[in-house]
Amino acid sequence: MPFISKISFDGIVEISFSVDVYIVPNVTILNNGTIEIDEEVYPVLQIEVESGGITDQKRLNFTWEVVKQTARKLYLQLHFHDPIFVSANPERDLFKATFRDP
Repeated sequence: MPFISKISFDGIVEISFSVDVYIVPNVTILNNGTIEIDEEVYPVLQIEVESGGITDQKRLNFTWEVVKQTARKLYLQLHFHDPIFVSANPERDLFKATFRDP
């Protein structure tokens, strides 16, 4: 089961896996959250940041990219449009990564 092991102040998210996972030869193919297998495109990764209740959800717009992968870790770079608003209130905003089997 994957879990978030670390989120840095500069937007690097480290996701750890309890078992070895398939290493994608070119991690940039995951950047839109899909992977192509036998000419079929499958959604495999969805990344979301949800307001903790106070921050306007529109202020949490972002893009993301996979920057590195190992057998037990996946590293994402988040690029927020307005980073000053991320978790700026006592109620922290929530990061969510959803993995799907292709």
